Amino acid sequence: MATQLTVIGEDARDLYSTFDWADEANKNKIEPVLQQFADYCQPRKSISFECYRFNKRAQEAGESYDQYKTALRKLAEGCEFDTITPKEMLRNRLVFGIRDAKLRERLLRESQLTLKKTDEVCRASESTAAQMKVSEGDTVN
Repeated sequence: MATQLTVIGEDARDLYSTFDWADEANKNKIEPVLQQFADYCQPRKSISFECYRFNKRAQEAGESYDQYKTALRKLAEGCEFDTITPKEMLRNRLVFGIRDAKLRERLLRESQLTLKKTDEVCRASESTAAQMKVSEGDTVN
């Protein structure tokens, strides 16, 4: 492991020094170290956003059918269509169909967004907006 740490460079060594290890023995094993780097470097995946990208993708000018199909197939890999449920499909449509961009952004920040959580966040947002409208209309005498 010492050789790998020497070769990866200073920035990677700095990053390595910040990793938390549930089992201290893993910090000297290549597979757990590589997994830590992968977890750090790979962006957090949003199934909802991946489905949005899939559904918005249209054939581009000059793109053959086979090229388009390949692009869609690649996008579909991130959507987990083989396991997606009707509730998850509804959640995805709600997230990208709501008019409030700030609310959509809030929902996309959720790492484990469920339909129930979507309902809670959207209803709370509507309730808060209604309360703000009333409170902004009040005048202090």
